[in-house]
Amino acid sequence: MKIIATNNTINGFTPTAKALLQVEANDALIANNVDHLSLTAIADTTDPVDMSAEVPDNTVLSNVLTVEGDTSDYDRRIASLQAIADAIAKHTAQAGITKTVHNAITTTINASVTPFALDALSGTKRNVKVEFFLDDDAAATFTCTVHRTRIATPTTFIQEFIPAIAAIATPADGHYSYELGDLAKGLQLEFRVAQSNAGDATNALEGVLTYEE
Repeated sequence: MKIIATNNTINGFTPTAKALLQVEANDALIANNVDHLSLTAIADTTDPVDMSAEVPDNTVLSNVLTVEGDTSDYDRRIASLQAIADAIAKHTAQAGITKTVHNAITTTINASVTPFALDALSGTKRNVKVEFFLDDDAAATFTCTVHRTRIATPTTFIQEFIPAIAAIATPADGHYSYELGDLAKGLQLEFRVAQSNAGDATNALEGVLTYEE
């Protein structure tokens, strides 16, 4: 028999036949657990919930939910879309936003320059780091130092001793990187590079300062 749908009705069937078709369709949905998608609650509602009764192992949906197609491995507390979104939001909030400041400068023989400076007047800056490229110079030595202010002396920069920062002797087109830690709220920081009384009159220095806030 040919079924023709017109204006949301099925021609050629009596009201009783239509009702029977609906019952059969509903029974088929229930028999295949499709009703559990948006109508019928799952049997196990206690975390982490086991949906094996509704989603048999190794079905397509079971493999979408779990790594090995074992439905009982699914834990909605960590693997649901909301749980994943919450975890990403939490990580993003903790990690903060990384900002980058670029600068290009020239060093001068027997003098100190400040290629990078940062203040934390608006809030703590975390994971402060400087990376730069320095021209080759067969005779000069470059000394890198970090200077910070203190709460008691907010306008006075005091040099800090950081063992990881050693003198750069006769660089050969070198790349250098230093991790400076956190800069507490209200303080300021300067990264300085001093060239010895030798070598080229000037040398190119270019790099970036990065931090999280």
